Amino acid sequence: QFDGLRRLQTETIDENRRESLQLLRIQNDLNALAVAMRDMIEDRDHYGIGAWRGEFRRVRTDFSDALSKGRIAAQRQFLDESLQQLWRTADQAFALADNGEEDRARRIVVDSMQAQVASLSSAVARLLVANNEAEEQAAAKVRDIYTQSERNTYFFALAMLASIAAIEFTAAHYNRRLIDRITALSDQRSTLAQRLIEEELCPLGRALQ
Repeated sequence: QFDGLRRLQTETIDENRRESLQLLRIQNDLNALAVAMRDMIEDRDHYGIGAWRGEFRRVRTDFSDALSKGRIAAQRQFLDESLQQLWRTADQAFALADNGEEDRARRIVVDSMQAQVASLSSAVARLLVANNEAEEQAAAKVRDIYTQSERNTYFFALAMLASIAAIEFTAAHYNRRLIDRITALSDQRSTLAQRLIEEELCPLGRALQ
C-alpha cells in the first residue's frame, strides 16, 4: 500500500503539479500576448506594430520550452498546431507592417490573432481543470490508502494480541501439566526410595533379632 502511495505521489500528484506550473506559465505567456496585441492595436505611442516583434519572439521561445516539459508534451500536437497558426498570422502582420501597411496589420491582429490567442487560452484552461481533477482524484486515493493502512494496522495489532494471549494460555497450560508431571515423578521417586530403604532395613532387623 505504501509502495502504491509513493508511486501515486511521484507519478501523479508531483507530475500534475509540475504540469500545472508549465500550464500556468503558458497561460501567463498568452496573457502577455493579449496585452501586446492590445497595445499593437491602440499604438498610443506610435511605435508601430514592428516594435512588438521582440516580445513575440520571447514568448515563442518560452512556449517551446514549456511545451517540452513533462506530460504537456503529450498535448503538444494540438497546442503546436494552434501556435504555429498564430505565429504564421503574426509573421504576416509584421510583414505587412514592415511594408508600411499598418492598418492591414492591425486588422489581422483584431480579426485573427486575438481569436487565436483566446482559443489557446481556453484550451490551456481546460487542461488546467482536467489536471486539477486528476490531482483531486489522486488525493482521494491517498486518503483511501491511509485509511486502509490504519485499518490494517488495527487488525494487525488485534491479531498480535490474540496470538500473544493464545501463546500465553498454551504456555501456562503446558507448564501446569509439566509441573504436575514433575510432582508425580517426585512422589514416585520418594515412594521408591522409601521402599528401597524398607527392603534394606528388613534383613538387618531380622539379623539383629
